[in-house]
Amino acid sequence: TCTMRTQSKKNNTERVPSSTALPKNDNHHNYTTVQIALVGDSDISRWPSSLLPDLDKICLPNISNDIEQNHTHHLILPPINVGVSGATLDEVPSQIQTVYDRLDQMNRDNSNTTEGPHILIFVACAGENDVSSGVSIEKATLHFEKSIDSIFLDQGNEKNMERRLIFISPKLEPWLTHDFCSRKIYHKLTKSMNRAINRNLHASLIRYIDCLTMFCGESANVPGAIQGNRAMPEQRFFNDDGLHLSEEGYALWKDAVEKCIIDMNLLSNRREQL
Repeated sequence: TCTMRTQSKKNNTERVPSSTALPKNDNHHNYTTVQIALVGDSDISRWPSSLLPDLDKICLPNISNDIEQNHTHHLILPPINVGVSGATLDEVPSQIQTVYDRLDQMNRDNSNTTEGPHILIFVACAGENDVSSGVSIEKATLHFEKSIDSIFLDQGNEKNMERRLIFISPKLEPWLTHDFCSRKIYHKLTKSMNRAINRNLHASLIRYIDCLTMFCGESANVPGAIQGNRAMPEQRFFNDDGLHLSEEGYALWKDAVEKCIIDMNLLSNRREQL
């Protein structure tokens, strides 16, 4: 047996704006709103707004012809960030419900504006606090599956909403350098989550970012990187606490999430349906 060190990711952070007014319907355009919702632990709640995925950069260059030909506008709404420091996987479904509640409120506040298709992209990260709390892989995976189900359930006004999930896996961090027991559990949980997605009915709507060794530089590619505990996280990607990401670390996440959004080809699919 081995004794795990415990690190809980707790931090108070300022939230980015969560709602905005929609443009008035001028009877000439059909607005498709696009929004990111972030759920999870402090890795989510601490995510700087300046380093969030840039939907303007991803979407606008690809839709100019569509706007001209079909009079369709894609309106990018401010992200909703409901991440909570110290959150575990079993708390994620309630965060997802909070997102839907905020969207319902936003729709009520904008009842006189145009209503159109809505693309909602959940970006989530949780699981590390489960490991530090001693939650078993089986139980954590069950909570993970319930989180997925919470996203894709039809809920009233969301029936016409296209939903996608990008889930970011646990990652090796500097404080784990000599904690081989926790490193092994992180690896097992990462693989278990991936298997859970593959067998989920909504697998085609989910992208999984395996970032277990994302912040380990060249050591991520050496023989025995994971099984031999040779993958070593680089401090430059983390704050001084060796636990939370630095801006350089978040920049890698931003790039990875943007690539997933492009891979999902959401706007192209929606344009064909409009």
